[in-house]
Amino acid sequence: MKKNSFIFLLVLIFLLATGFSEGMLGLRTLEATETQQATEAEVSVGLNLRTIDPLLIAFRDGFKTPSLPGWKESLIGELTFKIPLGFSAEIVKNGANYDGRIVDNNGLTFAQVFLYQLDAYQLEELLNTLLKTLYGDKAMEEKKFEEFKAYPNDKVAYFTRVYMSDQKISYPVLFAYQKGETNQDIMPGSVLFLFVEPSEYQAEADQEQLNSWIEGIGGSLLHAMTIEKKQQAEDAKKPEKEDKTELEDESVEILGNNFGEKLAYCIENEIYLAELPQNWIVGEADYFTFWYPDSMEANYFDITDGEVVDLTYQGVTMAKIFIGESYEYVNEEEVFDELYQNYLAGLGTYKMVNTTPAFGDFGSLITYEMDFNGYKGWISVYSESDWEGYLYGEYLIFLGIAPFNEVEAWEIDYLDILISMQF
Repeated sequence: MKKNSFIFLLVLIFLLATGFSEGMLGLRTLEATETQQATEAEVSVGLNLRTIDPLLIAFRDGFKTPSLPGWKESLIGELTFKIPLGFSAEIVKNGANYDGRIVDNNGLTFAQVFLYQLDAYQLEELLNTLLKTLYGDKAMEEKKFEEFKAYPNDKVAYFTRVYMSDQKISYPVLFAYQKGETNQDIMPGSVLFLFVEPSEYQAEADQEQLNSWIEGIGGSLLHAMTIEKKQQAEDAKKPEKEDKTELEDESVEILGNNFGEKLAYCIENEIYLAELPQNWIVGEADYFTFWYPDSMEANYFDITDGEVVDLTYQGVTMAKIFIGESYEYVNEEEVFDELYQNYLAGLGTYKMVNTTPAFGDFGSLITYEMDFNGYKGWISVYSESDWEGYLYGEYLIFLGIAPFNEVEAWEIDYLDILISMQF
């Protein structure tokens, strides 16, 4: 496949205030009214062309739930959703209802989220009631667009942007509910509201990151609200394969001054983990096996030419490992750029600390070590390539992060995970 198509396949893979009082939203049963028909969102750009709002496009395609480093889990009622690392969620229970605020890493309100048990409502009157309650006279009647997306079991998501009289930008609003005869008919039961307040993110340079946050939060909420829960059938302790390669003595010293050098030393010298460490378990996918700590959870996904595993710890995706094949040469720097931009950019800008390349009969390997705000990050690209600096043939790609105060422990675990892999 061509370079861009390979990178595109990788992208496809992975692709709230305290003190709320009961009845804060002041909701009641409302009479039915007509809801304005959905319209296209128009945004002015340099060429004076009308373009569709990127978030609207993402909503139509289905907001995606983040499954990559840089996100953590939070809870509202029984719904588990995700917010960016550095953000926090403050949730208050009021009877059967939940009021919440999502706070960014500057301590400012980024969004308000609510999960309520309601009687039957008409959508537009409910929206107007909520806007009046939350924003008073600042909320304007004009909307950029209104859009619906159907989900299984007659559940529906409603997405719009509302103008505020004191803001230059509009506020994204997301509802999820059980619909009646039409999308405007909200049936009794659980109703989810998300009001994003991006007043601090008006700069043009912030828009791509802002849209990623909104889609990630909204996508995870919609997933929790609309998808039927399925029991994860992961076997915690799977037996090792009988044809497992014999491992070297665990007393072998691993040389190197950083993670990249140690990984290169192990690959060059064919050093593998000697035996299953205490409190570790065996992970077995279709195309590879490996060992990992039992404090982590492994989630497996198929890709076109292989598989990927997500390793999560306490609800946070800490690492991803890709195993696959490519029969076109792909520049390793291009792979890094795409991986960072799409999967680690949520951590913000970085300082490149170390770049450790290695090349030989074993193939081509490069490890990038980055310092983010509060986190260390690694990206390692290894393949059986016969051309230095290019990925080719069977490959392994690793992404991992670690809090600065726990870097040494995570580095040891990540190295052991990688040198336990057989594929």
